[in-house]
Order: sequence, then structure tokens, then C-alpha cells
Amino acid sequence: MAGCGRPKGEDLREGGSSGLGSYRRRGKAEIAGCRRARWCTFRQPQNDGIMPFSAGRFKLSLTKHLSQILYRMSQLLLAYNNIAAPAGFNSCGRSSVAAAPNKKRRPVFCSAENTKPAESITLNASPYNPYVSNAHAGFPPGFLFGAASSAYQVEGATTVGGRGPCIWDTFCADYPDKIADKSNGDPGAGSYYYYKRDVQLLKELGANVYRFSISWSRLLPTGHGEPNPEAIQYYKNLINELKQNALDKEYGSFLSDKIVEDYKHFADVCFKHFGDEVKLWISLNEPLTYCNGGYSLGLFAPGRCTPGLTVGGQSFVCPAGDSLTEPYIVGHNLLKAHAEVVKLYRENYQATQHGKIGITLVSNWFVPYTDSPLNKEAQKRALEFNLGWFMDPLKFGDYPFSMKSLVRDRLPQFSKEESEKLRNSYDFIGLNYYTSLYAKNKGFQLDYKPTVYADDMRVDTPGVMQVKNKELLLTKNEELMDTYREQYQSMHLHELVEAMRLGVKLKGYFVWSLQDSFEWNSGYTSKFGLTYVNNGPDVPYTDLVKEPKDSFHWYKWFISIAKVKKYFWSDGRAVPLVGGKGEKLDDEEVEEVVEEQEAEISPTPTRVSAVH
Repeated sequence: MAGCGRPKGEDLREGGSSGLGSYRRRGKAEIAGCRRARWCTFRQPQNDGIMPFSAGRFKLSLTKHLSQILYRMSQLLLAYNNIAAPAGFNSCGRSSVAAAPNKKRRPVFCSAENTKPAESITLNASPYNPYVSNAHAGFPPGFLFGAASSAYQVEGATTVGGRGPCIWDTFCADYPDKIADKSNGDPGAGSYYYYKRDVQLLKELGANVYRFSISWSRLLPTGHGEPNPEAIQYYKNLINELKQNALDKEYGSFLSDKIVEDYKHFADVCFKHFGDEVKLWISLNEPLTYCNGGYSLGLFAPGRCTPGLTVGGQSFVCPAGDSLTEPYIVGHNLLKAHAEVVKLYRENYQATQHGKIGITLVSNWFVPYTDSPLNKEAQKRALEFNLGWFMDPLKFGDYPFSMKSLVRDRLPQFSKEESEKLRNSYDFIGLNYYTSLYAKNKGFQLDYKPTVYADDMRVDTPGVMQVKNKELLLTKNEELMDTYREQYQSMHLHELVEAMRLGVKLKGYFVWSLQDSFEWNSGYTSKFGLTYVNNGPDVPYTDLVKEPKDSFHWYKWFISIAKVKKYFWSDGRAVPLVGGKGEKLDDEEVEEVVEEQEAEISPTPTRVSAVH
């Protein structure tokens, strides 16, 4: 999840051992899985051989059903045409960027169709071997294995380097009780000071792509005007390190369409200063989360909801807001900002920078509570209120019919010009996903009175989530031994392969996250990183220590074996595939290569202590 009150731009840069030259052209469907490492499960209350774990409470395993979920969601997205991998801008003034270390070492890929071997063998290879081909366990050539971060969550230094305040700064200061440990984005993970260490972690991990954020409030401290030179230099330093190693107070943030021009200016500064290196941009990250969390329930910045709001017996404290109108106004302005940024990029930069621009959406998957027609309609309606809310305008220039008919005059309308700008305003689509929920029809009543945005879809989502993240709250030593996360990653990647086998054109996987960071309203109490950081509300950045967890080493090992050197036997000799050609090796040379590569990759990697 990304967010801090202003939108975010992120990109995927080519390089490393995979590159991005294989992106499909318009008309093809591609999806990039951006996934947080949470251990959450549900089960369906039907006679499918799954027993309930307690009376009236069931759980549906996201991991178990992930391949089917991705496949079905891809079929939904195919209806919109272009689907692809992630990159972009987000809701706190930062743009997220995915960049690849070791750009100079980009290999030439080839396929087995170019040769006619009698027999083949597969050898492990270094993640930076120039002959590497990502073909292990069903992952195709060019597959992106990476990790993600977010500026407000990891940078810290909230008052350093000319940075201005963003709405998460204000939110944490004004409503400390809404944060689990009353903390804020400082120290984060100290990445403003230790970005070189972060890049070294990525290099050690073997990742070929990194998704990070560019802070709007750091780049443009007042939200508009001249860019901050210290911020430009900081992000250039970070991008160069990766290359070498592989406006809330002014007009109510996105409640006013005046922010569209300022957001466009922010994007323009990003394109101008970083566009020669950044080749894939995302205009917005999870607009649904920003609208619902910030303006319907008030759990995220800027903390707005209907005063006195109570949902499901839980009270939400907000000094101001309207949970039934503001989410739609904000979503409407976000879409208009996206359309303007895409138009700007296509008209002024795309021809010379040769990049692409898209958006990253988020949606839960919904399962009909029963097989009744009403519950199946409820599933469709829930998807339209989650995915369709933003995807329909991007493809067709207007909202889904179900939203227009149920929200009615609370849903803003696009002008003819706005609709034309929105239609097909993406080169690719990124998809974030978290879990699955049941969809049970609520029934239609004339006197029905919704209280929050989610009530408008008239769908109940029964079921209780079980969070098996106990290791996330343990001591440092227990934190490093995050066995559950290793198991989760293993099963999750297996399901991604199965999804691709079913036809999903998956282009990359970004684990959340590279390192422990500020987790929004959870503060520093939730530790989702592959790297342990001893961050907290009272820890200065000078005392921060970073140490890879067991899951870091497991992911490193998996990436290493997912990039294997291909040999084919021909006339009694091993022929390595390189651009469709190969140098013949005798048996002794092949044996030397095997020994050399086996020495490079240990099947049981040891932990490496972090240094600043």
C-alpha cells in the first residue's frame, strides 16, 4: 500500500539480469503481482471438504486459491484489453519507482526452439551470470523478481533536506491515538541516510528490480512551484546507486479539482529529471485504498469520515468529513489527475524517453457466499465497486452502471472532454491484491440508508480473517527466524506459476517489503520486511541496524535458482544457449562450470549481519 496524502509515481527501470524489453504491445494482457507478505486465510462456508476452525467462523486460503483468483481476475481485466506490470505515483506526495541494479549486465535471451538438442541439462548459475535465463519452476524469461518500499514508510528525515510536510505528518501529529504505537514516519527505515545499504541489500538478495517512491513533499515542499534541488539530488543518487549495482492545507487535497494541475506539475518534474532513466511510470497506486481509508473510514491520512460514524459496532472518530460523498469526489479527482498526467507524458516525453505509463489498482477477490443467482450478482457488484470503479473509466470513460444506479447523484460525472482523456489512458495495468472475501447479497429495500462507501454496493462480506503473523510481533531473534513468511513465499510463488500455466501473463513479483518500515496506522508494530530494522517511535536514525531475516535468504536462494544457465547436448558436447548460439564445451569444461556455479550458490545460505 502506498500513501501520504499526495499521489505517487513509480516506475520500473530496465536492467539487471532480466530487463523489460519483453513487454507486450497494446492489445495483450499482462499482470504484475504486487503482494504484501501477510499470512492471512479465509475459508468458504460450503461443502467443499474444508472444515470450519470454530463455530460460525470459516477461512478461505488465499494462497491455495491464488492461481484461480489471478486467472479469474485476469479474465476480468482482459475485458478492458491492456494489462501489465507495476510502476507509478501514489497518495502521499511520492512517486514510486522500480529500478534495476546492474543495468550493464543485461543478458541476451534465447529460447530452446533455436536448437535441436538430443538431451538437455540444467545448471544453477549466479544471479548476475550473463547467460542467465529465468526459466526455473515455470517462470518465463524476463520475469521480474523484486522488492518494494514506500517513501514515507522508509525514508525518515521528515524535516531534513528541504522536505515539506505531507498529510501523513499532520495526521500522525493530530491523531496519535489512531497509530498503534503513536509513532510517525521518522525514522522510518532510515533510507534517506542509508540508501546505499538498501541497494546493497537488493544486490545481495539478487533482485533485478526495485520499486520505490518519490516523495511529492520532498520534491515540491509546498506542493507546487520550483523543485527542491536537494530532493532531486537525493533521488538521482539513489537511481545512480541502483545503476552502479545492478497539498492538503491549501485546498483540501483531492477534495478539490484544483489539485489536478499541481499533481500534473509534480509529474512533469519527475518526468523531466528522471525520465531518461525511468522507463515505466505508474500514475497512481491504490486509489481505492486512499479513498476508502482516508475519506470513508478515516483510518488513514487525512483522517476524514462522517463525525460520529459507527460501522459494525465500531466507532470511527473524525472531526469532519462525509463518508458517503467524499470518497467519490476524491476518486473522481484522482482519475482526472491520472488522465492529465498520461496526456502530458504521451505528448511531451514518450517519443523521446521511450517509456510507458500506466496505473496500479487494488482489488480483493470476491467469492459468492452460495451459488444462488443473487449472491453471484453480489460478487459481480462487489468487483465493480472495487476494480471497476477505476478500471471502467480508464477503458470506457465512465463508471460502471451498477455504481451509477446505486450511488446516483453522489457520484460525480465526467464531461465529454474528461471522458475522452480517460479512455484508454494506460499502456499497462498493475494489480495489487491482499485477500479474498465472500459476497452475500444484502437485498434491496426502499428505505435502505447507507452510512459509508462500502454500503452502496449492498453486499455483505461475512467471514473472519485469521492473521497468522505471530512472528511479526516477536523479539529480534525470533523476528529474524520468520519461518512462516518463508513458507508463505514458497506457496505463493508456486501459485503464481500455476496462474501463468492457466494463461495469466504475469510479468513480475514484488514482495512487500524490502525492509521493516512505518506501516501506516500500525506504526512500527507490524514488521513485514525481508530485512529486520530496529525502528520505533523512540529510535534515532543513527541507531538503526538492518539485518536480513531468514525470509530474505530464502528469497535470495529462490531468485538464484530461478535464473539458471541452460545447456543442450549436441554431438556429445554441452552447448550453452546465448542469443541462439553457443560455444561447445568438452566434458571437463562442463564439469568445471558445474563446480564453479555450485560454489557460487549455497542451498543453505548463512545470515549476513547488516552494516550502515
